[in-house]
Formats: sequence, structure tokens, C-alpha cells
Amino acid sequence: MTGVFKVKALGPTVDLAELPLAKARKPIVTALVSLARDTAYQNWLLAREKSAQSQTLCWRDQLPAVEVVPLTDYLPYLALDSGAAASTATVG
Repeated sequence: MTGVFKVKALGPTVDLAELPLAKARKPIVTALVSLARDTAYQNWLLAREKSAQSQTLCWRDQLPAVEVVPLTDYLPYLALDSGAAASTATVG
């Protein structure tokens, strides 16, 4: 998630370690699963790009870099969740 967010605190801040595991488990699992999915996709994409380079013909042999480009940073409407597109708008 990138962009500018406006949030309103509903109470004082609390360290994650201070919360009971039963209350903290779901957000922790959600974050870890999201990170694992992102990593798996990036690894898959890089492998596909590397394998395609051996068969790619480019003008004057100037091949594009093999890298992951986060398209939703530039094209927020590609985000799967509607909140991500709205979150990139600057909040004044």
C-alpha cells in the first residue's frame, strides 16, 4: 500500500507485544500472508522475465531491465481493492 492516508486514532497507541495473542493473531497472519504472496509473485515474475530474455529481440539489442515494477503506484485503478485507488489521492 502506497499513497497518502488520513487516519483518526481512536485511542492511545499500544505496542503489538502488549496485546493478547488472540486479539493480535488475525492482523499478524494477514500481514504475513500478504507479504508471502507479494514475494511469491515477484519471484515468479522475475523468473519469467529472465527466461523470456533469451528469446527476446529488441531494437539495437537494448533489452529492458529485469525488475518488478509496481504498476499500482503509477496506475492506481489497477489495484484489486477499491480502497487502494482512493488512498493515492492527496488528502489536504
